[in-house]
Amino acid sequence: MVVKGAMPAADRAPERNSEVLGLPLVEALSQIRVPMSHFHNEETFRALDQSLMDLALGVSPGDRCHMHRLVLKLLDGNQSVHVVKFGGSVQVGTGCKEPNDNVTAGIFKIPGGRHSTNGCNYGGILARRLKRTFPANIFYHNYAESGTNSAVHAQQLITRIDTEGFFGDLVILDHSTNDAKTKPNVVGSGLEPSIRALRCKATDSTIVVSCMLPEKGAMRSRDVSQVYTAKAKHYNLTLVDTYSVSKKFADVYSPPDAYHPAWTTHHYVADMIATAMNRALDELASDLATVDAVRHAPCAAPLKRRSALECEDVPWQSAEQQALAASAAMMVCKPLSAYYADASKYAATPRGPKLPADGSWRLYEDRPGKPGWITETTSRSWISFDLYLNKWSPTVRIDYLRSYENLGQVEVKLSSMGQGYILDGLWNSTSSQTDSWRVLVDAPIDRKRIKQNGTTSSDSNREFGFGYRSSARRGVTLQMRLISGPKFKIVSVITC
Repeated sequence: MVVKGAMPAADRAPERNSEVLGLPLVEALSQIRVPMSHFHNEETFRALDQSLMDLALGVSPGDRCHMHRLVLKLLDGNQSVHVVKFGGSVQVGTGCKEPNDNVTAGIFKIPGGRHSTNGCNYGGILARRLKRTFPANIFYHNYAESGTNSAVHAQQLITRIDTEGFFGDLVILDHSTNDAKTKPNVVGSGLEPSIRALRCKATDSTIVVSCMLPEKGAMRSRDVSQVYTAKAKHYNLTLVDTYSVSKKFADVYSPPDAYHPAWTTHHYVADMIATAMNRALDELASDLATVDAVRHAPCAAPLKRRSALECEDVPWQSAEQQALAASAAMMVCKPLSAYYADASKYAATPRGPKLPADGSWRLYEDRPGKPGWITETTSRSWISFDLYLNKWSPTVRIDYLRSYENLGQVEVKLSSMGQGYILDGLWNSTSSQTDSWRVLVDAPIDRKRIKQNGTTSSDSNREFGFGYRSSARRGVTLQMRLISGPKFKIVSVITC
């Protein structure tokens, strides 16, 4: 039996703890706790003390009802608990390798979906501790994807909610590392739309916002920390604040100047989330009357959902953030047309563009697990996407790879246009990420920009469009071709 205060090697074994399946609830509440890392030692990897845990969890502990319902569900052997995580390459577990090659690969791989098979990430570490300790059936879905920030991944999260329905019992949102390396005008801009979408539809989910950043280094850590803290407090969510802890205990993010931290950091973050859950168990154990109230009443009244982002009586954190979410730098919606290079990530039927006969565009993975429509050949032939447009303010969003080197420029236009805009794959950031370019289809064409062959990108906040005036919403084709540089990669094209 896993009892409070004990720290077994729970990270190592994926089996369920059969000894607690028949334990009465009152005993379970007083005895069962999520274990901390079994690797802790006083010399090289000491555990966080309570003052540091308070620093990590004290700014925004989150509403107690959702966390209480989560831990009660974990104690029920007839229940299934789904842990879901969104993030970038850090959250995938890049650079994370535990001592003795812990049992990590493939433990929580879900049939029929593309999920990270690297268990050395704090979500996987936490999930296997839960799987070993609690009687409930635990499933881990890691939707983290390298090179994505919150602005890009918000669209993917909302698409999953709309296509897959049920979304998870514990949802962890952490794009902090990539948000710290993206453009200043979109830092953390996708976090609030993601939270709103979950609160609108996945109302029973316990949402944890994680800010996994060091105090020092080249990243924009302070800016991201402020944004994440404000969002968590506004929506009364649990914030796991590694950034604040790193000010007092630098080893929590190790090495402090690394983009991808070592395995110890992942164990520390798993410890923080485990502590938040253990505190909820302590609260229930000391107040059994709360147990009945939590089990038999919803945490909040169901919200009337007007759109993917809008629920009644749920204000945005600020008017500026609401405007940003609707701007050219940030767009999320339920797609009308959807082309995904990695179609296996979605339940919807995949669609493919028309590839040119000269072979200048191909669909393949230039990096393992990172497919895209890629061209390395300047050509007069186009890759073409047939679009279905919304009747009001039709919009096209292109997700594409951006980096500081080895990328070029494409011309982008509707087939009805004589000449298009120039979209640039290069940017000033030192990272390589998926970025988004949004165009209002019926907005006026910026003919001066086209005439001067002026490059554009998502860095521009100026509204311009394709000048589409027809009432027809089908039979519209988006075209792209490489005009300069070594390479260009398209990840997805959607319309709203």
